[in-house]
Amino acid sequence: MTVWEEVRDLIGTGDAFKVAARVADLDDAGRKEVARELPGHIEAARRDVERPLRERSERLSRIRLERGEAYKRFARERGVPLREIHRRWAETLGRGGDMEGTWEDPRLKLPESEREYPSPSEYDAWIDTMRVAGAGTLPTTAAVVAWLHRSDFERRDRSADLVEPVLQAIAARPAEWQADLAVRLALRVRVRRDRWAGDPRDRNLPLTFALLGRTGTTPPEHDPLVLVWVDTPPTADRLRDDRLLDVLLPRLFEAQGVGRALSGERADPPAAESWLGTLHALAAEGRVDREMLLRGCVSRFLRGGSTTELRFFARLHELLEPSPAEVASRVGDYLRLLPVAPGPVAKLAFKHLDRLDSLDPDKVDEALSGLLFRTEGGLVQAGLAWLDRFLRQEPVRADGLAPSLAVALGHQAATVQERAVRVAVEHAASFGPVGAETVRDATGQLPPDLRSRLSAAFGEASSGGSGPERPGLTAGASNDRESRRWE
Repeated sequence: MTVWEEVRDLIGTGDAFKVAARVADLDDAGRKEVARELPGHIEAARRDVERPLRERSERLSRIRLERGEAYKRFARERGVPLREIHRRWAETLGRGGDMEGTWEDPRLKLPESEREYPSPSEYDAWIDTMRVAGAGTLPTTAAVVAWLHRSDFERRDRSADLVEPVLQAIAARPAEWQADLAVRLALRVRVRRDRWAGDPRDRNLPLTFALLGRTGTTPPEHDPLVLVWVDTPPTADRLRDDRLLDVLLPRLFEAQGVGRALSGERADPPAAESWLGTLHALAAEGRVDREMLLRGCVSRFLRGGSTTELRFFARLHELLEPSPAEVASRVGDYLRLLPVAPGPVAKLAFKHLDRLDSLDPDKVDEALSGLLFRTEGGLVQAGLAWLDRFLRQEPVRADGLAPSLAVALGHQAATVQERAVRVAVEHAASFGPVGAETVRDATGQLPPDLRSRLSAAFGEASSGGSGPERPGLTAGASNDRESRRWE
């Protein structure tokens, strides 16, 4: 018997572990012989499994049909209505026994192993043995990856391909070869929709992660790999021992699509089997670097994105409760978020900046300018409260903030306009001629009563100016509503 004939017979047994043990023990000549014959054996391997299963299914259907017809005749002879016949026959099959002792269940004519229709896994029994044989004998890693991803090996059910037999089959290959195979498998990962059940995961994922972990290979930079890694709900116990955690976790803040995929996780309180809950627990025990998580969240905010895309990272940031010292260490980043980040992110940035005991006056000036130019009423109100406190401490800064205050005076929300007028009047004496002129020019946007209050403190505008133009006012109310809904 040739090496190929021996391996072919083992494939026919359906035992992937026996195939793995044999191919792992082959020499180069034996591997070449098997690799040469394998592609041509795919249809034969499938046929050898499927033919007896189809025959068994047809035999069972025929027997059931014959016995069903016999029962109907029996019932009709006794005057049972047709509807009652169907109901009783269904009950009979459901109980797996006979009725009134008049016949046997048709399945009892078959051996025990053939009393049920073949399952999808029985039809797929040849797949694992063929996959293992190819993994253990094909010469290059590229050929193995292509073999494992063949469409012929798509399963009827959603069960994962066996991992351990494949690992056993390639155990004798050089370490460099195995590491290269792990990288190539990782680069083949795609986020896809399974044509049967909407499963977004690649069927080779368990093997990919197992091989990356076993070889200690650094996973390649590949966003889909991160997405499928986070697709499985984690637990602290499982993730704590995950060999890929330290490499893939920082990429969670960089890979496109992660934020949207995790946007539905709740933080009040976080579920144990969620990324929010697991990362919070691992950070508390020191398994995950808390500083890395905070840095990752802020860097993700700075990269931009929609409210949905940033929701998970904002909830993680707040769950970690950064200390004033941690905020102060990246105060410039928080300031950069104020004018451009989505409302909820800008709000959390402002909240943490506002907790700091002291800020450089130039940085406060920058922060206020960013806040007061926004369209969300809640953020502008917060900025005006901050401006009020700041001018009490630094009245000489009034002229520099006059343009931002003028924009707040032109806000579409009446409550914001009223608050802006109150702040302006309170600090009117701090403005020099240039600053006062800037504020006066904004009076044209105010209702008569507020305009009168402002004019009494600053005088009438020289040309009835309407003040600085505020872009996107129509969107302001929508942005404000979005901020409240997200929180």
